Amino acid sequence: MLCYLEAVRFSVAILSAVLAGIGCSPSTTEDIGSLAPATSERETIRDDNGRTLAVLAGKTLYLSAVQPIDAAASIADQTTSSMDRLGETLSKAGLDYSHVVSCHVHLSDMENYADMNSVYGSYFAEGGYPARTTVEMPGLPEGAGILLMCVAYGDSSEIEVVRPPASEIPPAMGPYSSAVRAGRTVYLSGQGGRNPATGEIAQSAEEQAEQTLQTIGTILGAAGLAYENTVLANSYLPPTSTSEAIDSAYENRFDPGGAPSRSNVALSRLPGDIAVEITFVAVDDNYLTRLFMHDQAPTAVSSPASLSGGVIYTSAMPGKGETFRDQVLDALETQDSALQLALMDLSNVVRMTAYIGSMSDLEELRTVLSEALPGTLPALTAVQTRHAADSGVSLEVIAVQ
Repeated sequence: MLCYLEAVRFSVAILSAVLAGIGCSPSTTEDIGSLAPATSERETIRDDNGRTLAVLAGKTLYLSAVQPIDAAASIADQTTSSMDRLGETLSKAGLDYSHVVSCHVHLSDMENYADMNSVYGSYFAEGGYPARTTVEMPGLPEGAGILLMCVAYGDSSEIEVVRPPASEIPPAMGPYSSAVRAGRTVYLSGQGGRNPATGEIAQSAEEQAEQTLQTIGTILGAAGLAYENTVLANSYLPPTSTSEAIDSAYENRFDPGGAPSRSNVALSRLPGDIAVEITFVAVDDNYLTRLFMHDQAPTAVSSPASLSGGVIYTSAMPGKGETFRDQVLDALETQDSALQLALMDLSNVVRMTAYIGSMSDLEELRTVLSEALPGTLPALTAVQTRHAADSGVSLEVIAVQ
């Protein structure tokens, strides 16, 4: 049994302070709830063993990690197998590949990028590719060469590829769109620091981060949005880069209390020579809310949680404790305290991304989550990342009222 923090009592004062900067000032916890629609319809899609394959919340389908059947096969065969399994889960929800709006492709070896692309792209109509982020991770489940984390959307009439002027963004390095709108949500592809005018990449991570966010600003503008509309940022960093190297780029674009939720993912390699890759999720909402715990001062670097239209996106939060189990429980408790700021709890989580220090802890992670969230397991993706010595897990979640 998790011992939940009493975070709700602090939410009104924090929300009032944060919202004052955007012209909205709720005075009671009831006002917070009034910013969001009624509880959305939720359906969990499971396999024959009861494991969650996907969660459909409203029109959005959040899929658990999709991996190949045979991890020893060639990367082309592994990609085919993974994409076929993706299609099977989509079919269970009454959808197909045309409904996919965003995918994160995790590879065990970036040298397989081209072979993966040739297969992956064949499953989508040319010009209608989902947004995509491709990174190399230190470890994937069961030694797989590829792992997919995707989002689909149920209403094709509300899916639109965002097309910025080609001269203002770097050319795509594969079959993906710069961004895809799904209803009021816009999913951006991962971007690196290549200068679109010269094709050059700056030497330092700091300069690359500046260029990356400039490119992202161009893409957001093409979608009719701005930095202030972003709710979730994933910053991917190889061993040569640190989160501090890109913080200044965020501070140049966000006011304190105005930054999105953010996860810094320490991995093994990025495509080409880039030293940082950043991807955003943004919403068509001028009144989104940044949420902070009572003991956290707002910064221009990140917010613990971002709330829009009854959907909350949280930063990755590490767990502490002597054992891996203790660390998972601690991370869940921290996430729960953030969710309570939006009058939600862990039962509202529809997608969870777990960044763990060793794939040997994957089964323990699944066991702890099954015990802590009986009957409400979200879509889950777990990948191995480089972690600080005092924590073997960080959890990032999306929850829906």
